[in-house]
Parts: sequence; C-alpha cells; structure tokens
Amino acid sequence: MTTDIVRFKDFTPDADDPPTFKVHGNTYVCLPDIPLDSLADMSDLNAEDLSSKDKLAKTIDFLVGCLTEESGHVFRESTQRGAPHPIGVKTLQSLVPWLMEQYGLRPTQESSESSDGSVDDDGNLTGGV
Repeated sequence: MTTDIVRFKDFTPDADDPPTFKVHGNTYVCLPDIPLDSLADMSDLNAEDLSSKDKLAKTIDFLVGCLTEESGHVFRESTQRGAPHPIGVKTLQSLVPWLMEQYGLRPTQESSESSDGSVDDDGNLTGGV
C-alpha cells in the first residue's frame, strides 16, 4: 500500500474576506496578508534608540502598509493635523491589537485570569477569584 504525498500546496491567502474596519465613517480595507516590509516596521518599534515620534510614524507606516492603496491614502490623511475627523491615539490603541489578531498574530498580553497559585478549601487551584 502506498501513501500519496502531496507535492504541491497553494499558500495564497484568502483575498475574498480581508480584514476591514471603520473609523469616523470611513471604511478601510486591508490586504489579505501583511507585507513583510510592513511587519519589519513593527519589529523596529522595540529599538531603544527610537523617539516616540519615530515609533508613532512606524506604527502609522505599518497600518498604511496593511491597507489597500486607496484605504492607505485615506488613513494616512486622517492621521494628519487638520483632518476633519482625525484618527488619534485612542483609535490606534484599539486598532493595532485588533488588526494583529485578525492576521493571526496575537499581541502579547498577560492573562487576567491566570492562576495566582491560591488553593481553595477543596485543594483546587483558583485563578485568584
């Protein structure tokens, strides 16, 4: 008995259902996958020699790089001073983790429900609840 070995696999991301979000009435359509140079922008954020201004610019570059060309243009304009409905820090704080999750990249967060090592009267570990 022989087992068939698959020698070909298509790794093309599903372009039919890309992440999409709305801010101040504008709908932004993301690319089916994060371009690697955009991902590199995010990895640079950990560099200690970057100023806050540079970190913010890299975050915006990352987000624009995840969007279609048209959405990226509108998004970048919406982050600028003088935009009718500017995208601000509160939006970025919600958007970045959500978008990373949409692409399967979970942001590193400490679990709020992790066990603190307490033991209840029955000898079971509790989650500090």
